[in-house]
Amino acid sequence: MRDIIEKWGRGTNRMVEQTLEAGLSEPEMIDSRLAFSVRFVAAHSIPEEPLASGLSTVQREIVAILDQAGEASLREIVARLEPTRTRRQVRHGLERLQAEGVVLRSGATTNSRWHLTRRRPH
Repeated sequence: MRDIIEKWGRGTNRMVEQTLEAGLSEPEMIDSRLAFSVRFVAAHSIPEEPLASGLSTVQREIVAILDQAGEASLREIVARLEPTRTRRQVRHGLERLQAEGVVLRSGATTNSRWHLTRRRPH
């Protein structure tokens, strides 16, 4: 991408054109005070659909693991769900569960452990 931006001088427009030509969604341009980023959506990306209980399949799988284990690291959870789930899917599921108050993370970032809160999803 760097060559496109530097050679043509209208690189962001060209990135959008090439992305659309490839049949993908238009990239998202993110401009903050410190950086400019471009986010591309993967061609195989499928949004998770919540199930009847309000939890996605990945989230239910994570809850089941934590219910059985008591607590686990991200690496341990991913190891139990591979090869059907990626590290990114598990991390996203944990973040959403944390936002909903279903799980908590304790410890330093690299050594953090995840566990269920007292509030159990139904």
